[in-house]
Amino acid sequence: MLRHLIELAEMTTQAHPASTGLIPSFTWLPSLVGLIRLGVTLLVGEAAAAVLLMRFGLWLRRARVWTLVVAGMQCLIIYVAIWAVHPAHIAAAKSSLAWWITRVLTAILLFIGVRIFDHVAVIPLLTRRGKIRLQRFVHQIILAVIYIFSFFIFLSWAFDLNINKFLAGSAVISIVLGLALQETLGNFFSGMVMQASSPFNLGDWVACAGVEGRVVDMTWRAVTLHTLDDNHVLIPNSMLARDRITNYASPTTATARLITLGIDYPSPPDQVRDVLLAALRETPGVLPDPAPVVFLTNFGNSSIEYTLKFWISDPSQLPMIESHVRMLAWYQVREAGMSFPFPIRTLELTDADAARQAAVDRTLRGRVTTLQKVRLLTPFTPEELGVLASQAAVRIYENRQVIYRQNDIGDTLMVVAMGRVELTIEGDGRQVHVETLSAGDCFGELSACLGGPRAGTVRVLEPTTCLDIPNAALQKVFKGNAAAMEKLSSLIAERHESRIRLLTELQLPDEDGLSKDSLNSSMLSRMKKFFNFGP
Repeated sequence: MLRHLIELAEMTTQAHPASTGLIPSFTWLPSLVGLIRLGVTLLVGEAAAAVLLMRFGLWLRRARVWTLVVAGMQCLIIYVAIWAVHPAHIAAAKSSLAWWITRVLTAILLFIGVRIFDHVAVIPLLTRRGKIRLQRFVHQIILAVIYIFSFFIFLSWAFDLNINKFLAGSAVISIVLGLALQETLGNFFSGMVMQASSPFNLGDWVACAGVEGRVVDMTWRAVTLHTLDDNHVLIPNSMLARDRITNYASPTTATARLITLGIDYPSPPDQVRDVLLAALRETPGVLPDPAPVVFLTNFGNSSIEYTLKFWISDPSQLPMIESHVRMLAWYQVREAGMSFPFPIRTLELTDADAARQAAVDRTLRGRVTTLQKVRLLTPFTPEELGVLASQAAVRIYENRQVIYRQNDIGDTLMVVAMGRVELTIEGDGRQVHVETLSAGDCFGELSACLGGPRAGTVRVLEPTTCLDIPNAALQKVFKGNAAAMEKLSSLIAERHESRIRLLTELQLPDEDGLSKDSLNSSMLSRMKKFFNFGP
C-alpha cells in the first residue's frame, strides 16, 4: 500500500511540474477593469446567494445543511470572482497558483457536496426519516466508502493519474481481508440490508431464531433483544437475515394469543362459551377490540376442548395476562357449576364413610362459626345457623370479578367468609361507592328477604370466599322461629337507613321502594308477604 502511494506522488509531480512552483508566474494585481468585474461578480453572487437562502432557508435548516450550503456558495462566488478578474489565466492554468486554486476550490466543493449528500440522503435512509436511531458505525463505514471513491475520482480528474495499479493492489488486499473477515462482513452487510428493508424498529416486540423479546439495540454486527427472562440476547445479523422474523408490533400493536381449556362433557357448549367469554372480558390487559372469541376445537377423551382467542397490546405482559385468564376462567367455570376433568384415582378405606362424615361435620362447624360473626344473623340460634350453613353454597371469586350487578335477579343472602368486596350504586350516569364489606359482613339481604332485583353492584377487591344462603333456607328457619323474622326485619331496616340517606343526599331514586319514614313499618309486612306467613 505504501509503495503505491509513493508511486502516485511521483506520477503527480511528473504530470504537472508547474504544481511544484510556489511563486506565481504572473502578477495577480487586478486592473481597473478587473476591479469592476470583481465588484460586480461579488455583488451579483452575494445577491443570488441571499435570494436562494431566503427561498430555501427553512428546508436547509431542517436538513441541517445551512452552514455547508453557505460555505459552498462562498467558494463558488470566490472562484467566479477570480475567474472574472483573470479569466485567461484561470482557464488555461498558466501558473502553478492558478492550477492549485482550481483544484483546491474543487476539492473543498467536493467535500461540501459529500457532506450535503450525507445529511440529505444517507442519514434519512439509515434512520428511515427519524424513525430509528442512527447507527454510528454503519454511518461511518458508508461515509468512508463515499470519501474513498470521491478521492479517487478527484485524483483522476485533477492530476490525470492512472490509478489502475493502485486499485489492483487494493483489490488483492481486499480479497485477503474479505476471506479473513467473512463472518464479520456477512453480519455487516446483513445489517445494511435490514436497515434498508426495516423489518422492525427499536422498541418492537419480535421473535426470531428461537428468541422472543423487545428490540433494545441494533448495531452493524447484531440485534439485542430483551427477553421475558430479563436477559439481553444478541442475535447476529447474518442469522436474522436467514431466519423468519415475527414482528408483533406491525402492522398494529394488537397481537392475538390462544389458550386451550378442557371442560367436562355434561356442560352445554353454548353456556361454556358464555362463561369463558365473561372471563376474557374481565381480564386486565385483554383488548375489548378486537373482541375475544371462543371456539370448540375438539372432543377429547375426558373433556371438550375449547380455544380462547384474545388480543393484547403488550406482549411482555403475556405470562401475567394468560395467568389472569386461566384464574378467572377457573373461578367462572366453578361458579357456573362446571368443572375441569382430570384423571382421578379413588382409594376406598373401610372407614371411608366415617372419615367423610367427619369432614362434613368439620366443614359445617366452620360455616356456623362464620355465620355467628354476622350481625344480621344474631336473631338465629346455633341450631338454626346450622340449618342455614348446611344449605349454603360456597362461592369463590377472583380479584376484580363482579359477583352480581345492579338490577340482576337474585334470591340469596351472601356472607363474606374471607376477602373483601365493594358495594356500589349506579344512577343518573354515576357510580357511587356505598361501603366495603369484609369477613363477617353480608349483602343481598333485600333480594333474599323481599324479592326483586339486586339493589347495587358488588365487585371483588381481593380473592374472596362467600357463603350463598338461599331464601328457602331462611323460610325453613322462620317456620320454626317466627320471632326471628321480626328481629331480622328490624336489623335490615336499621342497616338500610344509611343507604337511604346516601340516596337522598345524592338525589338518586330508591329503587327498593322504601322511604325512611316507612322503612321500619313496611319491612316486616313485606317479609311476611314474601315468605307467605300471612298478614
